[in-house]
Amino acid sequence: MDEIEKTLSVAVHHPQIDAIHAELASLVVALAESPETEFTSLYAELISHTEAHFAHEEKLMCENGFPHAAEHLSEHRQMLQEMKQFMRRNAALSRAYIVSRLPERFKLHIIRMDSLLVAWLHKH
Repeated sequence: MDEIEKTLSVAVHHPQIDAIHAELASLVVALAESPETEFTSLYAELISHTEAHFAHEEKLMCENGFPHAAEHLSEHRQMLQEMKQFMRRNAALSRAYIVSRLPERFKLHIIRMDSLLVAWLHKH
């Protein structure tokens, strides 16, 4: 699953956020490679991690008066909703989503949203 790690290896040059993204990549790889018996619990762990990840970013936005917070928050909610919807589906479809869609979805979020947040944080 080197491809997943490669896709999610985008750095935004903020130590905490980059560390959270590295944890995310590890969880996605573990989930993609997991046996059926561990899939559901690992998926729940990924969702919990993502909720904490997003809460951390949202706190940074609030504390620093980030002007694009509404758009960023909206994308967080959409991504979590999508993840939770796939969690309720059958394991084969959920695994396909984890392998083929989720890494690219997070990569785009990191490039478009998180990099903008970090640029704002560095300036302010």
